[in-house]
Amino acid sequence: MSANPLNVIRTSSERSDYIPSRHLHKKQLEAKFERLWLINPEQFNPLRNCLQKERVDRSFNLLSKHVDLKNKNIVDIGCAAGVFSRLLRDQGAQVDAIDIATNALKNFAEFDQTHIHIQQATMPETQLSDDAYDVVVCLDLIAELPAHEHRLFFAELARIINTQGFLLCSSSIDIQSEDALERLLYLAQTEFEIVEVKQSYHALFIHLKNFIKIPMGYVEAWRDKKIREKELQQRKGFSYFWFYLNTSPFVIWFWSLLSFCAKPFLHWMKNSRRLLLSLEKICQFLSDEKGISHLIFLAKRKPLQEEVAVEKQPIEKPKKREIWE
Repeated sequence: MSANPLNVIRTSSERSDYIPSRHLHKKQLEAKFERLWLINPEQFNPLRNCLQKERVDRSFNLLSKHVDLKNKNIVDIGCAAGVFSRLLRDQGAQVDAIDIATNALKNFAEFDQTHIHIQQATMPETQLSDDAYDVVVCLDLIAELPAHEHRLFFAELARIINTQGFLLCSSSIDIQSEDALERLLYLAQTEFEIVEVKQSYHALFIHLKNFIKIPMGYVEAWRDKKIREKELQQRKGFSYFWFYLNTSPFVIWFWSLLSFCAKPFLHWMKNSRRLLLSLEKICQFLSDEKGISHLIFLAKRKPLQEEVAVEKQPIEKPKKREIWE
């Protein structure tokens, strides 16, 4: 997966007139995630580091604040190995857990799945029944879809929620884009009324982590010639020269030493909730909205027809009697 998932909301100057068929894209997406689950299933574990754990906690707390989960009929779309599905089940909910990858569901089946029904399905066409769920949970999934399917994504979520139901949705925000947050909320509001939003200001934490990983990137490129060639093809001018120099045998020993020294600190950083929250406070103070790296929101489905108060309803004027009346 990309390191910066919400490229979906990024404003890009590049345009492509080619849009693959929905069936073809579905097959490509299925193949992608089947492969990723085979190569490294740990990358889908929401408890793998403090940043992911904080997102799980904030998502669950936001939902629990507004909804009594006992006896609720809930679907968890993009359930992965079922960490969030089991949290919902433990609160007394009946849970349908769906994912695009059969390898994800096989991983899910290795753990407790009491009162959880798992099945394979793909967004934005899940084949789930209309108005079937009291709560729909869809965490960090929209960024995996192409831009032309974003409206279909929210339309599908609205279709399967009952009239009094709630949507819990989240996504990473492209910290390089200026209007990513606004565009995401605008898309959601085409089908939903936002109840509450929870923003995470982890841009500083992410920038620091990426900075510490720079030596490791050079070492990886030096060891894997394909990665090095790919990076060089994407660079020009000084950027090309700088990457070429730092992945050469003359300099790589320096980066190898720094990489060795940085690994223990990086491991501590990824698992330190205190550091994460401290940097978040600093980031929020210094950057405000520019520091937002993740968004969770709870929403309700918009009614098909807005209710108008009786006193605001238009008064029909009496008609003139026609000659034949």
